[in-house]
Amino acid sequence: MNFYVLVIDDGMDQMVTNKTGIFQLHGHANELLIGNIDPQLKIYHECDDKFWCERMIRINIPQNYVYNGYRAKRFYDIGTIELSSRLGGFEKQERVCFH
Repeated sequence: MNFYVLVIDDGMDQMVTNKTGIFQLHGHANELLIGNIDPQLKIYHECDDKFWCERMIRINIPQNYVYNGYRAKRFYDIGTIELSSRLGGFEKQERVCFH
């Protein structure tokens, strides 16, 4: 079974999913000098793929899920993503050999 490494924004948090693919990430950043953060969830996977570089899906987190402070008021649920299909419901996947 493949496990997926997940990274949010510039290394705010990362993890490997559990055996059923479930994960929960938390991130925090201080961006006072450069403005608001634009967090992204990056999913690296090798599902149904024989190529040695991983595929990566990038999901932008909506700004209404970004809060001031250390605790989120609500979580962004990405739902279920079928990674074994070529696009997994996403318009573009990138090849990433090093991350």
